[in-house]
Amino acid sequence: MIREDLQRKGLLFAGTEGSVYVSFDEGDNWQPLQLNLPHTSMRDLAIHGDDLIVGTHGRSFWILDDITPLRQMSADIAKAAVTLYSRKKRYVFAGTQYRHAASTKILLR
Repeated sequence: MIREDLQRKGLLFAGTEGSVYVSFDEGDNWQPLQLNLPHTSMRDLAIHGDDLIVGTHGRSFWILDDITPLRQMSADIAKAAVTLYSRKKRYVFAGTQYRHAASTKILLR
């Protein structure tokens, strides 16, 4: 199956019998996106917000958290020696050793 990212036209993800692939150019060229994903049959792909969710056969599901860097990828970035990607806002939870809601602060960075 093939899924296209809704935020970046031409960014495609494909699930096969043994791996997941990514294409940045509307399917003309494909690259493996295996990372720590086990080699098993990929049954479904979904993009939820900024995450890629892969349903596998017999091994549950796998989530690639935050595909924002893949959305920013371009030919110029691929040729560059070093690239700094922009990031999304992060939430850092800081609190005490006690698990009370009153003792937890949420910091926006």
